[in-house]
Amino acid sequence: MPYANQIQRILDSTHHDPFEVLGYHEFDNKTSAIRAFFPNAATIDVIFLNNNEIHRMDKIRDEGF
Repeated sequence: MPYANQIQRILDSTHHDPFEVLGYHEFDNKTSAIRAFFPNAATIDVIFLNNNEIHRMDKIRDEGF
């Protein structure tokens, strides 16, 4: 899993800059990612402001990622 080490460091509260991983990020190939950490959330939806589309985020770790 990409970023597995950094995610573990966030869970352990040892990451020097969690927002290096969390939040909205664009990549060179014109793709983007939104990563969030909400341990108590059952679901998280992202609303795109340009068209009001709602997308449910995928949970990749039971701890809340």
